[in-house]
Amino acid sequence: MSDSHPSSSSSSTAARQSSQQQQQPRVLSASDLNALRQGGQIPNRGPHPSIPPRRPVDIRQTPEYKRAARRWIATIVALPVLFFSSCELYQRVYGGKQKRRPVRSEQPAIEDSAK
Repeated sequence: MSDSHPSSSSSSTAARQSSQQQQQPRVLSASDLNALRQGGQIPNRGPHPSIPPRRPVDIRQTPEYKRAARRWIATIVALPVLFFSSCELYQRVYGGKQKRRPVRSEQPAIEDSAK
């Protein structure tokens, strides 16, 4: 009973081989490709005459670029302020540096304006 029909196993093997051959891509020569295009089986993918070619986009006008530029400029402006203020505060806390205060020059009141 272990013997199976050899014709059924060979037909299934042949079916598998034919399905594998159908699934594998086939490389076409230039003459075969032209013949298929002329026969209408493959559409010609040339440029459409009514659609003008797209001009390259200026990257500086895109929202992503503007967002990145705004962040970069904010970083360039903020870093020197951050470094200076952190150094000043560190020197005040640990270096014994006093807070700078504006000097007020005391001018005598002009009392001779009544004369």
